[in-house]
Amino acid sequence: MSKTLRNEKSDPDSTRKGRNPHARRSLARTFAIVLVVAALATGARAEQGKDATNASDARPVVNVNSATVAELCYLPGVGPVLSAAIVAGRPFADLASLDKVKGIGVKKLAAMQPYVAFAGATTASAKIKVPKVAKAEPAK
Repeated sequence: MSKTLRNEKSDPDSTRKGRNPHARRSLARTFAIVLVVAALATGARAEQGKDATNASDARPVVNVNSATVAELCYLPGVGPVLSAAIVAGRPFADLASLDKVKGIGVKKLAAMQPYVAFAGATTASAKIKVPKVAKAEPAK
């Protein structure tokens, strides 16, 4: 019977180099920690990349409810007189209410639409230039 106990105690797997059960647990913990750190680092890099992408893709906007007269002039087609009229007509809830300001027509509203905000901060810091669309030549 002692041979059986001795054989069970001296398991060949536990006496080999690198097969210590405590070393296995320690190695597993170390591996898990490395995986967690790598995942956190990758997630942080992805968030930084997302912020950089959003910052470069973000259009400048002007909040028509809180912008100054000078900031409203950043909008395409808006000068000091029209920006004063916008300030006098505040508050605005949507584009339809902004359309009621004298001097803002359908074309000007369409040019301003991507750059107008009704809440949040004004992010534009210079006059917004809208790319011109080339007109088609009439057929001869």
